[in-house]
Amino acid sequence: MIEASDAAMGTRIKRDEVHQMFEPIITKLMAKPTPEPGKLITECYDLQFHKPSSEFQKLIARVKNEFEDCGLQWQ
Repeated sequence: MIEASDAAMGTRIKRDEVHQMFEPIITKLMAKPTPEPGKLITECYDLQFHKPSSEFQKLIARVKNEFEDCGLQWQ
């Protein structure tokens, strides 16, 4: 996701600060012993109109909010 790299560059975070900044997200992800089952691309994304499904749009918004809570600034 290009938005994430742009946001990281805009935040001007240094490489050695990333782990500390995103510790809450890292801890949350590491607490799950196995990942959730995946979905087919057609279940997440409308390939004809090149946009995420409404369910996936909500997931993207939730994840972006989690990163904002850690200090990442979206453009």
